[in-house]
Amino acid sequence: MQSSLNSVTLLFCSVIPCRFHFSLFLLLMTGVSAYAQEEEGDEIVITMDNEANGLNNQGYEALEQGNYEQAKKLLWQAIAIDSSVAAYYENLALACQRSNDQAGLLKCYATAKKHITDNPQIFYYSGDVLQNAKRYKEAIRDYDRAIALSQEDEPPLLHLYYYNRGNSYLKLKQFQQAVNNYDQALKILPQHAPSYANRGMARYNLKNRDGACADWQSAYDNGYEPAASYQKRFCQ
Repeated sequence: MQSSLNSVTLLFCSVIPCRFHFSLFLLLMTGVSAYAQEEEGDEIVITMDNEANGLNNQGYEALEQGNYEQAKKLLWQAIAIDSSVAAYYENLALACQRSNDQAGLLKCYATAKKHITDNPQIFYYSGDVLQNAKRYKEAIRDYDRAIALSQEDEPPLLHLYYYNRGNSYLKLKQFQQAVNNYDQALKILPQHAPSYANRGMARYNLKNRDGACADWQSAYDNGYEPAASYQKRFCQ
């Protein structure tokens, strides 16, 4: 049985993504987010500083042209001027991701979390980056924060917060914690096939073979065809 359990864990690592790719990033292309209010007599005049937004736009253009180092330089300059705009970090993260700059991604989200403390997606994306870096306990803390900042009726990402936190627990071999998180993900989105597939992995490692096989059947029924191979290998 032990060799079978090891095989299941390896199967998880090779075929079930431990995290989703970043969701579509907000691209602040034309709007201006930074502004100040100045009083002149009884009137309030709103003046806008385009510098940070202009740097962001230039950075995005460089990103689209594949000039990732220039894009990162420009986007860091935008953040230095205005560190409160999530879109700047999201564009920076995309430049880092496309250039395979893991250290840059970690720095990007570490900085974002210092300056934007109430945005659950920032903590979710940071958790994904930390999980990819195999810093699972830190990833779990960020998923905790993302969930705490979210509302129960806040689709479309909330189920992924639980799903990816479950993946981190699965990587730590804390299988019951993983099951609990997949339960929450499926409560929000009952047709989420990856949660069934990975909950099956966790249940199999908890020696709940029947529960695992039922989960793999549900994963298959919801469109994850590789789950059929799990059933054939472990449920016959």
